[in-house]
Amino acid sequence: MRIVDFLIADDIRFERGEKVSIIGVYNESISVEGVLTLPFPLHIGFYIRIQLEDGEKPDGFSIDIRSNETPIAEVRGTIAYKEDETSGNVVIAIPANIFPVKESGKFEVTLRVLQGQDEFYCEKRSVPIIIEHDPDAIST
Repeated sequence: MRIVDFLIADDIRFERGEKVSIIGVYNESISVEGVLTLPFPLHIGFYIRIQLEDGEKPDGFSIDIRSNETPIAEVRGTIAYKEDETSGNVVIAIPANIFPVKESGKFEVTLRVLQGQDEFYCEKRSVPIIIEHDPDAIST
């Protein structure tokens, strides 16, 4: 098993024809300007594509989200397969949610892929988050 894509974006949308639209992908950091109040409601989604090896068939996942090592959210889900599917890619697409961020620092996302209750695979991604707090900014 290996991670093919692990994207953090402003929005993830499910389209017809099994397509996914990914809007506003963040690169090396998450930077937000003109924040009026803290904590700031960060609106982001996740797109994770995993390539499975023959015989691997995990059935669930959890995503732990932290800001400066403080837990702010956990997302859990199941992984479904087509009847004849034995290997290939698994896509975990989490549409945009609101995550409260109190300050600049480190935004951590830990993906755990599960087989039953057991952890099958774990990977952590960390990106700097830069919040430019400006209480005098005018909201438009």
